[in-house]
Amino acid sequence: MTLAPMLFASFIWVVIFAFDFKTMSAGYANNASLTFWNYVIAFIFGCIMLYLLYRTYTQWHKLNGEWNDQRRKNS
Repeated sequence: MTLAPMLFASFIWVVIFAFDFKTMSAGYANNASLTFWNYVIAFIFGCIMLYLLYRTYTQWHKLNGEWNDQRRKNS
């Protein structure tokens, strides 16, 4: 269950990035420089988001392990 929100956020980013890639030719026709920087910044923010989601998942997983250990000790 904890993985679902992270996968949903990643899916949304991939869909938006794919749509931007699909409409790249229209963007380059209007302003090539702005379109290029839009893709670079979107990619960087997407990588940061994926990294932070990964770190959140690993911390949740670690915390769940500690809760399970405490549950076993108290049983």
